[in-house]
Amino acid sequence: MQPKPPLRAALFAVGILLGQASTHIAAAPASVSGEGEDVQMLNAYTDTNPVIAGSHLTYTALAFNNGAGPVTNLTISLPMPAGTGLVSVQGPGGATCDAPALGANGTISCTWPVTYGGIINSRLLSAVVSVPPATPTGTLLSTTISAAADEGDPNTANNSLTLATTVLAVGDQHVSVPTMGEGGLILLSLVLGMSGMMVVGRRQV
Repeated sequence: MQPKPPLRAALFAVGILLGQASTHIAAAPASVSGEGEDVQMLNAYTDTNPVIAGSHLTYTALAFNNGAGPVTNLTISLPMPAGTGLVSVQGPGGATCDAPALGANGTISCTWPVTYGGIINSRLLSAVVSVPPATPTGTLLSTTISAAADEGDPNTANNSLTLATTVLAVGDQHVSVPTMGEGGLILLSLVLGMSGMMVVGRRQV
C-alpha cells in the first residue's frame, strides 16, 4: 500500500534532511539572483563534532553560481584551523587545488575554470585534517570557508560560512549524537509531526 500524500511528502523531506545531516552543519542565507553573477556558499559541515584529539576531521563545503550566466574561476577557500595538519584534499569536477604540504597547516583552495548557474552545478571541496593528540579538551577548531569568482558579486553576504568544532582529549567519555542546524531541526520536527512521530532535538554546539 502506498503512503498517503502528506506522509509521502513527509518521508521525502526527511530523506533530504537526513541525507545532509552531520554532527556540525551550517547553511548560508538564501538569496535570489536571476541576473548577473552571484557566487554563494550552499552548505558546509564536518563529519563529527566534537572530535577526539589525535584523530581526523573531515570538512565538506559546497558552493554554486546563483546567477544567470557562467562564472570563471570559482574558488572555494578553507583556512585550516590552527594546529591541524593536512591529510588530503579533493575537488571533483576538474578543479585545480592548492594546499600546504602533507602534515602542514595553511589554506586549502580549489578552483574550477567555468561554473554554470544553478544548484545542479554546485562545486564541492572535501578536506581531511589531523588533530594533534595533545590538543586540550574544549579547544575550538574554527574556520571560515568562503567562495568567490572573477566576476563581480552583487551579494557577498552569502559568500562564507563559519564552522567551529570542539576537541575532546583522548580518554574523555562521550557519545556523539548527530545534530542539525536549528532550521533543519525545526523542519524535521514538523515533518515527523505530520506522521504522528515525535523528535527530541539536541541543541547544536
